Amino acid sequence: MTFRYICSLIVIASLCCASANADEATDVLAEKMVMSAKPAPKGFVELYSESSYFYDYDVVTDTRLRYYHPVAEILSAKIAAYLGANVQYQSSGAKAKYYDNTVNPHLGLQLRPVEWASIGAQVGYRTVIGNDEQPAATTWDPRMVAAAGYFFNWPVPKVFTDVYGEASYVPRLSSTPVSIAWVKQGYRWSPLSKLKVDAYGEFYARESRSADLGPTMTEWRIGGRTGWFENSWNMSALIFHPLEKHTHSGELEGLLVVGGIF
Repeated sequence: MTFRYICSLIVIASLCCASANADEATDVLAEKMVMSAKPAPKGFVELYSESSYFYDYDVVTDTRLRYYHPVAEILSAKIAAYLGANVQYQSSGAKAKYYDNTVNPHLGLQLRPVEWASIGAQVGYRTVIGNDEQPAATTWDPRMVAAAGYFFNWPVPKVFTDVYGEASYVPRLSSTPVSIAWVKQGYRWSPLSKLKVDAYGEFYARESRSADLGPTMTEWRIGGRTGWFENSWNMSALIFHPLEKHTHSGELEGLLVVGGIF
């Protein structure tokens, strides 16, 4: 099993844990597929798009395009520079404007001291796309994200453990950092060579200084996820259910992810 495949599953799992405004702090929580790529000698392009369904807030789509270029490799640590942009859009059928529609061009550096962890620092502009009630507004948007996760295959056939932790800091928001961690224990089927289907139980925890960025919480959950994995791209879907809900609305009920590294 390749590291790209392992971390793709970790990233997909992380996205299911975000509350509706958590992207403010963490660029949708994880460094996503950045962690899953081994930089090619001449660099690579990352395309990532996710569509999230919220029970009370309809559908939100976040798309990112980046170019990464290796800078240095010191012992096992790899450093890469990147240039890119995020575009976030909420469908017009949403019941409430919980997300902002934004465009975020940026550049940054990423350090991977080991294959299963990354530290990213970037600077850019965040522009809120204007409407009749809220004119367009642009602000500086530096941020830092540290993330680490691992996927364990146990000697027992098809049994796995998925562990992840992350902390994010956005200077323009006084209420950060936001930290999350979870452990998933599950069972995996492979009905086709490129298709993986997981059923799992999960313990999830988040620490946050602002309810707007997602409340501090702990939950026990059950869920399922699927993934179709090709050599350079993947498509995945996930759904979960808290055994005892921490909040009554605005929870993430479903997620569809398409991404690739070229």
